[in-house]
Amino acid sequence: MRILITGGCGFLGSHIARQLYDMRHEILIIDRNISTSTMRLKDLKGVIPLVPADCNEHVNLPGHINKFKPHMILHLAAESVASWCDANPYRAMVTNIGGLINILSCSKDAGVKKFVFISSSFVYGDFQYVPADEGHPTNPHTVYGGTKVAGEAMVKAFCSRYDIDYSIVRPSAVYGPTDTNNRVVQVLLENAVKSKPLVLEGSEKKFDFTYIDDCVDGICLALLKKESIGEVFNITYGQGRSLKELAGIISRLKPTKILETEPLQHSPVRGELDISKAHKLIGYNPKWSLEDGVRIYYEWMVSK
Repeated sequence: MRILITGGCGFLGSHIARQLYDMRHEILIIDRNISTSTMRLKDLKGVIPLVPADCNEHVNLPGHINKFKPHMILHLAAESVASWCDANPYRAMVTNIGGLINILSCSKDAGVKKFVFISSSFVYGDFQYVPADEGHPTNPHTVYGGTKVAGEAMVKAFCSRYDIDYSIVRPSAVYGPTDTNNRVVQVLLENAVKSKPLVLEGSEKKFDFTYIDDCVDGICLALLKKESIGEVFNITYGQGRSLKELAGIISRLKPTKILETEPLQHSPVRGELDISKAHKLIGYNPKWSLEDGVRIYYEWMVSK
C-alpha cells in the first residue's frame, strides 16, 4: 500500500512512518521541517523518501503527490501547540485549515482512496461529562481546537462530495520519546532529570495521557481497517489522570520537589475519553499505563 504522510517528520508522524514501514507499506513523507528527521528517522534516511514542502505550497507539491500516486493520505501536518496557535491565530489558520484544504484538493486530483485526518480532543472544549465519547458536543475555546473542528467539517464535506473514504482521529495528551513540543510530560520529566522542581499549573487538572506507541497503533488501525470508514475515533488510553498523579509517578522515578500553582484561565477542563467505539470497530486496545509509559520515557531521556 502506498501511504503519504504529511508532517511525517514530527513527533507522532515519525513514529507512524516507522511502524507503517515495518509493516512493509510504501511511504512518502511531506514535511516542511525535514531537519527534524535527523533525530527521529536518521536510521531510515534514504529508505523512506522525504519531500521538503509546506502543505500550502501549490506549485510543486501536487506533482510530488501525483507522481507517488498514494492509495491513502494521513494528514498530520499542523501547528500543534495550542498556546502557540492562540498567540498566532492567523498563521495557525493558514497552516491548519489552508494546508488541509490544499492536501484535500491534491488527494482528489491524485485519485486517493482514503484520507485520515488527525484532529484533537481539544475540539470538545470543557468536558461536559466523562468519559467523553465521540458524540460529545464540540465547543472549543482555543484557536487550536477551533482549527481542528473546522478541519473535521472540511474533511467530511470534501470527502463526501468527491467520494473519498475518510476517518477522523482525536488523540489526547500524547507523550513519549522524541517529543520536542514542550508538552507537560516532557517538561516535567526534563525538570526531574535536571533536579528542578515539578511546577504544576492546576494540580487537579486531569488529562487522558496516551503513550506514543498506543496512539500509533490506534491511528494505523484507523488508516488500514475498512470498518473505520466514515467514523470519528477517540484514540487515547481511556483514563483520566491528574497532574498531581503524574508528578507523583515522576518523583518516584527521580525524587523531585513538587510546586503547585493556579491553572491557566484559558485551559479547557478535560479528563477521561471513551474509547469503546475504537475498541469495538477497529480492535484498538491500548497497552501502556501512565506508570509504564512514563518510566520508559524517563529511561530513554536519561540514556541520551
